[in-house]
Amino acid sequence: YLRKPLIINQVIKNNTLTDTEIRNLINFKNDIRRGVITDPFTSGNPQGDSPETSPLLDRGEINTWKTEIKKYSGKSWFEIPWYFAEAYFYLRLLITYGYYSPKSHNYMKDPFEPLKKKELHAETGLIDILKGILDIVGDMEDSNEHSSGKTSRGEILKTLILFSLWGNRIDLSNYHIAQKSKGDTLIPQSNNIIIDNSEELLKKIMNADRIDFILDNTGQELVCDLALIRYLFNLN
Repeated sequence: YLRKPLIINQVIKNNTLTDTEIRNLINFKNDIRRGVITDPFTSGNPQGDSPETSPLLDRGEINTWKTEIKKYSGKSWFEIPWYFAEAYFYLRLLITYGYYSPKSHNYMKDPFEPLKKKELHAETGLIDILKGILDIVGDMEDSNEHSSGKTSRGEILKTLILFSLWGNRIDLSNYHIAQKSKGDTLIPQSNNIIIDNSEELLKKIMNADRIDFILDNTGQELVCDLALIRYLFNLN
């Protein structure tokens, strides 16, 4: 109930917008709370043109959207599946913001870029997180040289995988949770993982000839992933 309106608030706060654009985004926020699912390709957008004419959307993509939207048309935001609500929300947000409209000064501009840069270049937080992770890994590696109880590469890798997973607590799409979680990001809670397939994942990684890491994070969450990627580079 709170997360999506808060995301819209962040877009308004962190971008230079006209009064009309702000009003359109506020109307969208209110629509999430009280409105129903509609087809934005049929109803058009606040820029005055139809998203169907956008050079950024091809006909196949639009038809796929229309098919999915039709399944839930007329339902409230509280009655639809979570993943559809998530994808539909960002589609509507980008349309309302003007991302798809060549007429808008926001055309092809990432509405989250200011927030991403702010988090990525923050003087505190990001560096502390990275340093903390590397210190922990360094201590585990040192135990191999100075202790009889050696730490295996698999144990180090599993720790970094846990950090990468736990880093999702500071996902910028959960901004209010992210702000509360920064202080304890370096305390992964393995007992809070409902399904743990890390052992199977480790076997695949340790025996893989090639590893593709699909990265979709930014800001402080990105650091947790980069620490894992750094170690993967050194596996061989």
